[in-house]
Parts: sequence; structure tokens; C-alpha cells
Amino acid sequence: MSRRVASTTRRSTTPGPGGRRALAVLLGLAVLGAGAARCTGREPPATGTGRSPVAAAPGAVSPSPPQRLAGVPMTRPTGLRLLVPHWLLDVDAGTTTGVGVTGWLTVPGREPLLVEEIRGPDEFGPVRVGTRTEPRLPGAPQVVRLTASTLATVAASRDGAGVWAAEYRDRARCLLREVDLTGADRRPPRPVTCGTRPIAETAEGLWASVGPDAFVAATTEAHFDTVLLDPATLTERARFPQAELVDDHRVVVYPDPRRGPLELHDRRAGRVTPLDLPTSQGYPSPWPVSPDGRYLPVSFETPEQRQQIMDLWVLDLSTMAWLHVPSMPAYTALKLTSLDWAPDGRLVLLGEFYESGPLLVTWRPGDPVLAMLPSERPATPPDQPHTDAFRVWPAT
Repeated sequence: MSRRVASTTRRSTTPGPGGRRALAVLLGLAVLGAGAARCTGREPPATGTGRSPVAAAPGAVSPSPPQRLAGVPMTRPTGLRLLVPHWLLDVDAGTTTGVGVTGWLTVPGREPLLVEEIRGPDEFGPVRVGTRTEPRLPGAPQVVRLTASTLATVAASRDGAGVWAAEYRDRARCLLREVDLTGADRRPPRPVTCGTRPIAETAEGLWASVGPDAFVAATTEAHFDTVLLDPATLTERARFPQAELVDDHRVVVYPDPRRGPLELHDRRAGRVTPLDLPTSQGYPSPWPVSPDGRYLPVSFETPEQRQQIMDLWVLDLSTMAWLHVPSMPAYTALKLTSLDWAPDGRLVLLGEFYESGPLLVTWRPGDPVLAMLPSERPATPPDQPHTDAFRVWPAT
């Protein structure tokens, strides 16, 4: 499910059209809390001056073609430090520090669980869990050490004090269990269909993707439904062709996994709201919601072309109005670009933009222009899987 997460994101370990922000972790890939979407966008309407939102009516067509990303130079200090798997990038100091964090597990409404993933060579076996501190990160936070086979999948418990682990014990036998951060069982192993992958636990229950087992999925274009399970019984409470978690109670649902429209389901209120998408080619892919729960970024991306395109919009969940991010659509290297939110409400992009180079970009909803700073993303170690995810490290 969700892309960008570590994050977030942005790429997913869970198959599906919105996979870049997956909240689950398939060990053997990057551990992320955060997807791959598609688009040939169009240019935003004129914004005028001041802090007026760049609003677009549903179905409105942006008149301009994709372009080089443009904005104003970002001034220092930015107050930004970015945690990239294996690295901490201090934007203002211009320094990069190696850290023993390979990703994170997203917990709705909580800080993500930082993870150090240790992969074994085997396909089968139980997940082992422990903790340590990371002294090279400010505040020396706790890091969850996950040692597992290549087919194990792990997601965060709702209270942040444990993880859900789906394990292949052999080619045809799979178990799902919840363990605390010492590795002790909170819920004992229970049999599940192989191809069940936990995503995250919320107040509504345990979200998981369900589809073909790993051996079938590796050889076919597999589809995975998104299901909501009762954590106590694993009884299925709901099933969707594809869904992306927004927060503890809300999900964005794809009624048809190949086409729109999208729906916003508020399970606590029992309300379903159709989302009239702005006109933009490509498949819509939601990113993590803003810290205040108000703004939901949705990108439309075209990965197939030589010069890939991102068209980024933000849905104001309080008014259901769309805001078009300035200078979008833009030529973007999608596999090298991701986004996250700063605690102060700035949307932060780190990536590669054709003709503009590597950039750190910030935008506060309503601002007429982007702020941009040349910034190189630290390279992934050669023996590790690539990920574009990052998260803004909170100020201490």
C-alpha cells in the first residue's frame, strides 16, 4: 500500500497501484513507511500573489505542458534534517552522517518505529525482534532490530510497542503473530493464507494485503486486495481492491485498482466521500497526510517516458478542494524523488528533476511558489536495495 513511508514511502513493499507509500515491510526490500503513481500533467493555473490557495475545480484542465521545476532560492537556515535509510542529512550544516537505520514502520498517529533490518539468506523461518539505541541520531532514539528470512513481512502494532510478523515457515505454511519489542509473543502464531502481508494496525483493526503467495506473485502480474482484519480473531471486517491509509480511521479506496475515481472512507463516521480528481493523466497515488491531518498529497506520474513526469496536487480534507502545487507538472526522476511533511506544515520534496538537478524543495499549502535548494541525496550503500524514501527528523 502507501508509497512513500517509511516512510513512508516513497517505494512500496506491497504490490498495487498506490504501492509507494506502503506501511508494511517486506524484509529483503527496504523497510519503509511510505509508491509508484503515473501522470502527464499540466501546468497549474496562475496563482497571483500573496497566500491564496491554488485551487482547481474537479475536472479543471491545467493549460500548460510539463516543464522544468521552478521556484525561488531557499534561504538558510531551513531547520531541516532528513533521515534517509543509512544516513542523516543536515541541510543547514551540509553534513551527512552514517546511521544504523535502514527504514521505519509507520504507526498512524505516532512517530514511526525506526528499524535496522538484518536479512538472512533463507526464505523460511521466524522473525526475531530486539532493540538498541542509535547514538548517531539526535536524542539517541530506539531502533528495532529485525532479523528475518527474505519472505517475512512486518508491520507496526497500533501502540508502537510491538510488530506484526507474517512468516513463511515452509513453502505452503504461513503464520501471523504479534510480538513485543523483546521478541516475546503478544498474540501467538496463527495460520494465514500465504500471500497475507500486514500493513499497519489502527483503531479500526489490522490492515493487510492479501494475494498470491510469494512464489506465484514473483511469476505473474499479481493483484493484492486490501483487507481489514480483527486483530483478536483475524476475521475479515472489510475488503477493497486497493486502499491507502490516511490516519487511524480514514482510508483512500480505489474501487477499481486500474482506474479512478477514488473514495475517502471515514470508518468512524460511517461516511464515504467520492473524490472528484483534477484532470491529469496517470494513476493517482496518495502520499502521507500532513501532521495536522488536513492535507493529503496525491501525485499523478508518468514513469514510462524518457523524461518522467510528476503532477503533484494536495487535497484539503477540511473543504475537499484541490490545491495544485506550483510549477507542476514537472519533469522528475520518479525513482529518485520522494516527499514528507515537516512538523511546521511544510511539504518537503527531495529528488532529481530533469534540467534542474538534485533539489530540496519546500512548499506550504497556499504559497504561490516553491522554495528550492540544490541538495544531493546520499547514495544508497552498494549492497543495499535502493529506496527514495526519507523522513524529516524533528528538531530537538
